[in-house]
Amino acid sequence: TWDLVGKIQGPQGDAGEDGTKWYYGSEEPAADQGKVGDFYMRKFGVEATDDTDGYMIYVKGGEGWTMFVDATFPREVYEISTDDGLKAFRDRINGGMDFADKTFRLTEDVDLSEVTDWVPIGSSSHHFKGTFDGGGNTISGLVKDSLFDYVDAGSTIENFTLEANISNKASALGYVLCGSETEITTVKDVTVTGTLTGSAYAGMFYNVRSDIPSTDGEEKGTEVVFENCVNDVDVTSNGTNRAIGFVGTNYGASIYFHNCVNTGNVSLTGPGANGAHAGAFVGYSMRGGAGDNLFRLTFEGCRNEGSISSESTGDGRINVGGFVSTTQNGSATFIDCVNTGSVSSINSLDDAGNAIAGGLLGCCNMGGIVMERCTNTGAITASVTKDANVKCTPQAGGLIGGASGGGNAVITDCTSVGTVTASPKGGNQYPGLVCGGNTQVKVTLKGKLYLLQSDIDSETVLARNIAEESDYTKTAYVAE
Repeated sequence: TWDLVGKIQGPQGDAGEDGTKWYYGSEEPAADQGKVGDFYMRKFGVEATDDTDGYMIYVKGGEGWTMFVDATFPREVYEISTDDGLKAFRDRINGGMDFADKTFRLTEDVDLSEVTDWVPIGSSSHHFKGTFDGGGNTISGLVKDSLFDYVDAGSTIENFTLEANISNKASALGYVLCGSETEITTVKDVTVTGTLTGSAYAGMFYNVRSDIPSTDGEEKGTEVVFENCVNDVDVTSNGTNRAIGFVGTNYGASIYFHNCVNTGNVSLTGPGANGAHAGAFVGYSMRGGAGDNLFRLTFEGCRNEGSISSESTGDGRINVGGFVSTTQNGSATFIDCVNTGSVSSINSLDDAGNAIAGGLLGCCNMGGIVMERCTNTGAITASVTKDANVKCTPQAGGLIGGASGGGNAVITDCTSVGTVTASPKGGNQYPGLVCGGNTQVKVTLKGKLYLLQSDIDSETVLARNIAEESDYTKTAYVAE
């Protein structure tokens, strides 16, 4: 029997002294259970057999059950070892319980292959905030939806491998990752493997967004960090306008990638309405979020080994980059980064459909780009299959594909030795060993520019708008 503050007493379903009935269990009360005035006590534990974390008490009113007592006993660290434990953790987050500054840690591998009704951790109304520590374990068998949904600013997700094979969902690791300069969000030592097919967007997160405004025109501090992470998800998207390894869209957040690797192949096909974006790390990075923020992307010691491609007949340009598809009204810095994967942009639209492909960055739109000691060895191809015209051109660059609306790029001690091909049916092709496109990107070259000896001898076009202040030396590339 239960005794609630000395008033209601009796076994489950029996009436108390005042005629009310009450029930208990480990799940939320069923909507059709009990009558108005009845009570329900829900025992809580992260694991299904663990009742040491207290209870919640609900009362039934005219519109259903309402919780009115939360007598859970929070810990600093909650340990999870089974699929039931992971679901119970998920239910507590999605039910609105606050675990900020708490840690949930996997102690064993967890197999979700038998969980046919999986819904993600966190929701649009109840974000996950805290630390999820995988303990070096593996979560496998994820086939229905992403592991997380909404992850709040200041959270940490770390130290595990996720094996997922998902169709017609936006992403595998999570849906929305929120950032804030005052509370840095960290994804660290996480590897995601498997496949994402159909109406898919990104192997890790569908989008990242900034939760706080910044002064217009001022550079923001870091808000989201990816460190020592690997995306090994093959993303094959049909009918969407994004296909990305790590982050589909960035809305005004400043993201720092350190020592991260993409080995998954990324492929986007279909109409690609409003333009198409494909890349290993970030798709469309744009001004946005709270206060219409300017963003800042930083890559240090990162690498792409997967093939990145898009073939579309949609309305607008197709931007494909070995690292980033498109930057608009923000900055991007690449330090000691390498692309070895092929990058291909094919547009079959009759008019107003540029195809843009770049070894590291597809398209720069009114922003600043810095590249230091970066290398591209992958084949870069931009192709327009219809008659080329001034609005329908292929732009291909060894490091930067092209631009729209202008931009500035400072490139120091970089290497471009992959083949660069821009192939329309007619004229108006814009290839460049460093930067393709026309004259909308002002390129400043510094230090040594490593090229194949054959490209040096033939004086192949580097870029079409090289700044007068450039100070560089063409140097023959020697493979290690």
